[in-house]
Amino acid sequence: MQSRDPRFKGNKELVRDLMTPGFLNEVSAVHIYDIATVLVDMWALKAAQAQGHPFSAHEDLHYVALDIILAAAFGIPLEQSVTEKQYDFLQLQPPAMPSPNSKDDPVVYSRAPVPSSRMSLIDVTGTVALAYKSPFPRLHHWLLRKTIWRRTFAEKEAFITNEINKSVERLTSEDKQQNRMRCAMDMMLLREMGQAKKESRTPNVNAPRIRDELFGYVATGHDTSSTTLSWITKILADNPSSQAKLRRQLHAAFAEANEEKRQPTVVEIIEKPAPYLDAFLEECLRITKTIPSILRETLTDTTILGHAVPKGTGVMIYNHGPGGQLESGFGILESVRSTTSQDSKDRVGEWNEDDIGQFRPERWLQRKTGSQENGDAQDEFDGLEYNAYAGPFLTFGGGPRGCFGKKLAYMELRIVLAMLVWNFVFEACPPELSSYEGIDTATVVPKQCFVRLKQLL
Repeated sequence: MQSRDPRFKGNKELVRDLMTPGFLNEVSAVHIYDIATVLVDMWALKAAQAQGHPFSAHEDLHYVALDIILAAAFGIPLEQSVTEKQYDFLQLQPPAMPSPNSKDDPVVYSRAPVPSSRMSLIDVTGTVALAYKSPFPRLHHWLLRKTIWRRTFAEKEAFITNEINKSVERLTSEDKQQNRMRCAMDMMLLREMGQAKKESRTPNVNAPRIRDELFGYVATGHDTSSTTLSWITKILADNPSSQAKLRRQLHAAFAEANEEKRQPTVVEIIEKPAPYLDAFLEECLRITKTIPSILRETLTDTTILGHAVPKGTGVMIYNHGPGGQLESGFGILESVRSTTSQDSKDRVGEWNEDDIGQFRPERWLQRKTGSQENGDAQDEFDGLEYNAYAGPFLTFGGGPRGCFGKKLAYMELRIVLAMLVWNFVFEACPPELSSYEGIDTATVVPKQCFVRLKQLL
């Protein structure tokens, strides 16, 4: 839908409550933390079994992100999550250990069967990649939906119908404990029920826009998060000094948990200020390849940097190209820029050309007004604050078509990153397992994603 389509505004109204602080902190954060805790337990088991050998991490993170978004979207219980079932499976299924002579050979783990309903959600999400490869994507996609993808799409629809029916039954129950809201679907259905009551009509709980927004919430929140987490694990291993500094920040920010030798609570992670955690995460998002470009379409004839661009033209913004997040820009005269561009040029800083392509979280930090630098190692984060406008950053897009789930993504990545670094040291993997080459799917997935973990707790 184009932004001026009246249905677009209506659909956004349907889901606007899902990114409010109340819903994120009280509902989404709890689901994220529960799944992240299972991941920590599972990787602790793998680290013990692997005995210093690396192991593949992408599939684990892929299903962790799926479990998180399904719990947030539909309230899927933890015991039904793929991650929980995989953890139970691994406790009974020993891995295939490589020769002890080489610590660089990876351990191979078997996987528990994944429910077909979950696979259908993954497979349907993956079909969007057809648009990048087919000369006739709309027709091509329609033909495949009616033929070889028919069962997959039907199973996806059956899954959504089943979850909606369970939610309606729960929300209309007389049991107050039973009918409390616990997920995004509940929020959307309660909004529809309230609107129907005002209009004296029967609620349409299976309205196409409700179903589509629910699936859109899952599809856009899964692949992007799992892919980004995969890149982050590689960044952690390849930047040991930054990883160690991040751990010191976590110990300082969650001092009580550190003193008591326990896991930080979800409240501590989302509420305690930790500027270096924010900076580290933002720097990861700046350099990861998850979605390296943004596509927009001109709605009118316009001019871009002095070039006439007719209505209906696709404009691709390559985040990692010149003038983006990883390369210095071309020399362009200010006179050819638009008035709005010139007026806002000082709102965001510029990256230093000398290190623009390097991983350096400190670029996102600044000293608070009036604070003095302290040489005491225990106070290395005192007086620092995170600056979101330190330089160009378009990972989530911008404007009315920017990423709707941006706040949820930040929360998920913050919680999972904090839990992983709190519990493990990510040691370097051998070069033959550490390529930064990407694979183009719905996102750009790292071709290799291995971790070598040393457990801390």
